[in-house]
Amino acid sequence: MVRSKMIRYVRNLKKKWKTKIPAKPGIPAKWVLSGRGKGSIHAVWLCRYGPVSTAFYGNAVESLQQCDLVILQHLFLTETAKYCHVVLPTVVFGEEQVTFTSGERRMQLAKQVIDPPSGIISAWERIMYVAQISFDRYRNVCKKASQS
Repeated sequence: MVRSKMIRYVRNLKKKWKTKIPAKPGIPAKWVLSGRGKGSIHAVWLCRYGPVSTAFYGNAVESLQQCDLVILQHLFLTETAKYCHVVLPTVVFGEEQVTFTSGERRMQLAKQVIDPPSGIISAWERIMYVAQISFDRYRNVCKKASQS
């Protein structure tokens, strides 16, 4: 029953987004931060995650230093921030409606109870904003190239 719900869910996402969803999962953080990327990973965006002090595998510092771009979106200037090119603020618990997934795959909804300070946005909103800007620039480059 769970499998059929997942298949239906994926089918609906494909239809709604008008795209294919990759069958193969992305690269796990453990692989990237344990040095197995060996220079093949050029940029990482860390959202509320400080691998320098919390990763239990590999050498996070060395892996981050190999990247051309490291973005950290966190509440605090963590130890990881020392190895980042960009550090962005994000909202705290209670300033956004969000779900958390535990290690046991249990999901919990946390409702927004107060507004965040002016100018601070959720991690997902910032990623969406950057993706939109990137897509718009890519579309403009393609348009100019087709007109040449």
